[in-house]
Amino acid sequence: MKQKLLLFGGTTEAREIAESGLPMICCVATEYGQSLLPSAEHLTVSARRLPVEKIAELLRAAGKDVEVTMLTRGGETLHGHILSEQTRFNILFGHYDWVILQEATGDFPSKAQYMADVTVLKGWCDEAGSRAALYMNFESPKGTPPLAPLRDAVCEAGSLLHLPVARAGEAFARAEAECPEIDRYFTDRHHASPAGSYLIALMIAKDVFGVDPKGLPDLSLPPETAAKLRRIAAEL
Repeated sequence: MKQKLLLFGGTTEAREIAESGLPMICCVATEYGQSLLPSAEHLTVSARRLPVEKIAELLRAAGKDVEVTMLTRGGETLHGHILSEQTRFNILFGHYDWVILQEATGDFPSKAQYMADVTVLKGWCDEAGSRAALYMNFESPKGTPPLAPLRDAVCEAGSLLHLPVARAGEAFARAEAECPEIDRYFTDRHHASPAGSYLIALMIAKDVFGVDPKGLPDLSLPPETAAKLRRIAAEL
């Protein structure tokens, strides 16, 4: 029986595995990453950034002229970003109005380390004339790794440093309790589905930009699903 792989990885590793000839779906973060992969019948490539696209769409619908950039590396921590000259350069010279900081979901170091890392990154934002905001991660259906310590650290850092917190984690938990029929997870059960991405975008629009979720469009979701998620975001 022929098996098909779903591959999430860095561009170099993805290219090496894709060249093996095995039938697979390869997910990359950028069109550039897609261009580095071989063109073959056995290979299906997805180069989508649903959360970023939905954030931009919703904010534009709310009358805000936005351009969204995502600077990510798989599994990278905030401390890893601090050690990256690319991150520092982008913050200092990217002319951003807002910089949203998201910690990796695995191997959370400690509340003290998180606070120290956020303080450094906020300092770069202050130097560049940008405003920093924090992102609260959502928990996977398996509950691994447990994110309660990270969520507590995000809330405390937001309070102490006077930073807005996009409460995606709270919204996912609320949706699980009130609308369990809405699948918020991608097939890997770790990343967000289109519905989950929509809910994330709603919380960023509300908590960071002060947009009322109730008046935002459905985008590509069924109207009933989008309405339920908007209600959850509005009530938090």
